[in-house]
Amino acid sequence: MSEQPHSCDFCRFRKLKCSRETPVCSSCIRLGRKCVYTPRAKRVPLTKTYVQQLRDRIHQLESLVYNKNSDTSRSLIACRASEVTSNAREIVKLDELLPFEDFHDVDDLDWAEGDPASNEDTSPFANSTDAGTESNENNLIDGMGALTVGDNLSHSYYGITSTHGILKFLENSGTSESSSKIPHFASYLNENNKLLLKSEKIHILLDNKQHQDEFFNSFFSTYHRCFPVVNESIIRSHYIKSTSVTVTDSLNFKDTVFQVLLNTIFAIGSLMKLGESTIIDLLYYKRVKQWLQKKNILECCNYQLLESFVLLGNYVQKRNKPNTAWNYHGIALRMAITFGLHREIHPNSVDSQYRATVLEKLERRRRLWWCLYYFDIGHCVTFGRPLHTVSLESIDVLLPSNIEDSDLGGDSMIRMDKISKPYPTIYDSLIQEAKLSRVSYAIYSVITKSDTNSIPQIGQKIERYLKLNDLIVDFANSMPEYFKESDEIAVRAIKTLCPISWYEITLNGEIKVPKWFPISRHKTIWRYRNIQILMFRSFIWESNLDELTDSQRTDLERCLDICYEAATYTISSVSSFVTNEELDTHSAWYSTYFLFQAVLVPILFCVREINTQRHDVKQFLDVIELANSSLKNLRKYNMLATRLVETIDTLVIPITHIGGHGQNSTSNDRAQPQMYHSDLRHLSSTAINLFSNIEVDFKKNESQLPTDEYFDNFLTNEASNMQEDLVIPDFLNDELFPEDSTRHGDMFPYVG
Repeated sequence: MSEQPHSCDFCRFRKLKCSRETPVCSSCIRLGRKCVYTPRAKRVPLTKTYVQQLRDRIHQLESLVYNKNSDTSRSLIACRASEVTSNAREIVKLDELLPFEDFHDVDDLDWAEGDPASNEDTSPFANSTDAGTESNENNLIDGMGALTVGDNLSHSYYGITSTHGILKFLENSGTSESSSKIPHFASYLNENNKLLLKSEKIHILLDNKQHQDEFFNSFFSTYHRCFPVVNESIIRSHYIKSTSVTVTDSLNFKDTVFQVLLNTIFAIGSLMKLGESTIIDLLYYKRVKQWLQKKNILECCNYQLLESFVLLGNYVQKRNKPNTAWNYHGIALRMAITFGLHREIHPNSVDSQYRATVLEKLERRRRLWWCLYYFDIGHCVTFGRPLHTVSLESIDVLLPSNIEDSDLGGDSMIRMDKISKPYPTIYDSLIQEAKLSRVSYAIYSVITKSDTNSIPQIGQKIERYLKLNDLIVDFANSMPEYFKESDEIAVRAIKTLCPISWYEITLNGEIKVPKWFPISRHKTIWRYRNIQILMFRSFIWESNLDELTDSQRTDLERCLDICYEAATYTISSVSSFVTNEELDTHSAWYSTYFLFQAVLVPILFCVREINTQRHDVKQFLDVIELANSSLKNLRKYNMLATRLVETIDTLVIPITHIGGHGQNSTSNDRAQPQMYHSDLRHLSSTAINLFSNIEVDFKKNESQLPTDEYFDNFLTNEASNMQEDLVIPDFLNDELFPEDSTRHGDMFPYVG
């Protein structure tokens, strides 16, 4: 008889001494029991490696079961065209199939932006195993530069015009209770995108012609109306003739590029139609990246590839990949310069008449360039990064014409002045945005310069900024009547200038305009109001200047009034837009962005009032409440709005406790702890800017921050950012502020 290494089940249960003999031990023979030797269970190692192995095995099993389940596969692709929206939303609920695998650790100067659909596109830094670093769970950032305020977030540069620096200042200099509660957008992304839709049959859904038609039409009915990057007639013609292909097919360069553009259109169209809660658009974006890998895009290019990069840059920013968007637009800008799109072509004409085909090509060049220019300037402003586009003196391409596409059909001879429209077309918004972008370039070149808190420079800064504000006022006054801020003036102009077919009159006598027009008009207005906010916002924390002259103090108060008026107008306008207009993903994104930029102004004014012991904050809290209410209405369309509401509540709750909801301060107020350890009035804009880009301990109980120490730290570790003073070239400074100029309208000849 052989011996077992352990006792039988009966002896272990009765705690008897087992002889361990096989097949039956002596105790079981004596008592007439069945002798069973059950193998001892292995002790499970409670290690991260073992748990990960178990997860991988479960993933493999789930994937195998799902792929073998034909019923599930059939239900996945059985989507009728009439139910495309609801069915697509239900499909992505199958995210339970596989969990989202986060990026691994990255080095200090690395960044990586992923999405749930790109499961195989792991980070190039995924093998990093540096001790002491955490999982890259919080390394995702938002596309508005608002909530990237965590300690270990993506290492990206943010300047003073982004909200990142101010939020991080408020977080680090506030009380420990309030600052620790500011939500990080990364965790919100992880909560909503933890699972992947990983199915070998998903291509059947993506290749469904009915779905593709829906997304294709959605792109042109929403996004294209605001950003006419592509030529609709050309793309539709190619789309109708196109056949279904797969990434594995071998295509020539031209056909490959068309697939890149087409899937980009599908991605944006599905995002416009289905919203952010699905990942259908990310699956199309995954295809875009696969097609891009088929050819060496750095060695060849055409118009459609350029259009694709322009669209992708704006799309991925809205999908919270700002650094990826920065790269796409960087490539697109250099491609556009290679094509010479920034230079106007002057074809031969007969009595100022041109062939329609020639005009169509000219207009295509102009629209593409100014869309790219608008996106690029906007990206720089949003994230506070240095300008890298072509200087204004090097650009002579004309603005797009305010015409209808149907006017350029055929091959007849056309005079441009005969076909220009007096009413708004989809290109009119682009014209206004292009003009505003040129003004933004001039202003942004100035406000991104490093400055100090010295009295002489502050006085010069006030004077200079007020002159720059005149450029914005001139632009606002130059806009067509139907783009004016006053709804009454805009409605009257529409009734006067537009043909009856352009709008409808409702039963209650109100006019109903095309859906694309309200967001196009308001977005332009909100944008130049936002520039005013960015210009004068710094004076909120630079306003403790007792040594200013009386006239300088008067100008300073004017700067603060302009900033506050721009903020309150934006909040009121967005609130009215959210209440009265039909919202979608596109309009909600811009409403959320401009609204949060504006609401930071009354919050900063509240902090300023609290720090001066005045505590009269009721008027500011009322404005903040209106903005918060609008953000709550936007949560259905924009996921970031939820976190922004939480952020505002986190910042405002301590203010309401200290300020007593606007009641007059009492002696007890002085006994309360100060809300912020540092008085904003002692900080320069450059000091605030440093909060975005260096990791230092700001939680010091001091009345004034030692900004010189932070400057030394910044200049030592971030030498590559020392060239901010080179952002504005001498020629632009001369053009903006000529010594012999007496009219501000002459300061910037490129505007108009």
